[in-house]
Amino acid sequence: MATRIDRVRPTTMEHIVNEPGPADVLLPAVPSVRLAEGSQMGHVHHEYHIDAPPQAVWALGRDPNRMPEWNTTTVSVKDVTGPLDRPGATYTTVSKIVGRPLEVQWQVEQADPGRLVEAKGSSSGGGSARLVVRYEPDGSGTKLITDLDYELPMGFLGDIADKLFAERAMIRDIHHSGENFKALAEEDAKVTAR
Repeated sequence: MATRIDRVRPTTMEHIVNEPGPADVLLPAVPSVRLAEGSQMGHVHHEYHIDAPPQAVWALGRDPNRMPEWNTTTVSVKDVTGPLDRPGATYTTVSKIVGRPLEVQWQVEQADPGRLVEAKGSSSGGGSARLVVRYEPDGSGTKLITDLDYELPMGFLGDIADKLFAERAMIRDIHHSGENFKALAEEDAKVTAR
């Protein structure tokens, strides 16, 4: 698994980047000591190989009701209007981010079944996110590529120490969620093949 984390401060547009390391290694974030006032925009790029065909991986990824099975921050999902294989589908995640509750309303903006889903999220207090997930054939399996741009709601985190802790916790949660998704997709593919 390779993860790349870019943090862009809206007022300075400085980039702090962790370059991808060897497979299955997650590098810690480079902490920032100069934070802009208000929320901080972040970007996480994550890609990994799943030993299951793209259609099997897509079947898990298109079902928002299964998110709590693999996403370490999602407590529950509600207000689901349908599978995530068509633009306009919506759902709300009830999450715990660094121990704090956060509801995010998501809407699929673009979907190419078996290949791509792009969704936009928003929460009260001005939080926002854009998630793009690509499913690519990779030998007999699937290369899953995830890009997440996010901005936490104003006041969600307090001081600089909270922000640094939260960033590391979010990176760890994204990494663990990816590992969980991979394991669940591979298990689902084995069950389907039987």
